[in-house]
Amino acid sequence: MKSRTKLSRKERERLGHRQEILSGALRLFAEKGFHSVSMQEIAAVAEFSTGTLYNFFASKEDLFFEVLVACAEEAFGMILPTLEGPNNEQSKLACFIQIHERVAREQSDMVRLYLLESHGRYVPGGRVEAKKKEFDERVTSQLTEVIAAGVRKGLFNDIDPLIATKCLLATLESMVLADNDLATGDLKGDLQKVEALFFRGLLKTSGGKRDA
Repeated sequence: MKSRTKLSRKERERLGHRQEILSGALRLFAEKGFHSVSMQEIAAVAEFSTGTLYNFFASKEDLFFEVLVACAEEAFGMILPTLEGPNNEQSKLACFIQIHERVAREQSDMVRLYLLESHGRYVPGGRVEAKKKEFDERVTSQLTEVIAAGVRKGLFNDIDPLIATKCLLATLESMVLADNDLATGDLKGDLQKVEALFFRGLLKTSGGKRDA
């Protein structure tokens, strides 16, 4: 009997075509910014007709929104699992910090797009801002709970978990976005320094030395 969840060949092809369009659009948006890219250019890169693009996305704004959502979901698919599982809170935070090097490396186009649009070349609008807020709250909530759990267990100093979360997230974002040339920067080394600095203030100490 055919599984109800199995996609048909036509459905798989449609999903594949949609992903090709999103990938091509991301590259162009990252290179040139929102306003300097046309649907015709995206269609040419994705090797589809312009009309086909409009079968998937109602407008360039709609396509841009879906590019951002797809990139965010991919990033969170890497980030959020580091805060889950049986590891203790220190290990979870260390993995959370370190995974940002992989996110920056594998999503360099997304980082460049963020840099372009943060310089005012595109006004995201309410829908994008609402989605960004939703994603931010997911990470903030989970990270805050990990730090709070570490405080409750006596692993971390008695600090405000939300303030610690905001400080860490702001630091990581600034490190990832600091250098537009991600290929030549030493982000991995910089993140190791962030980890050491963060734990120096967070971990409880014994005999004046940082706990292992």
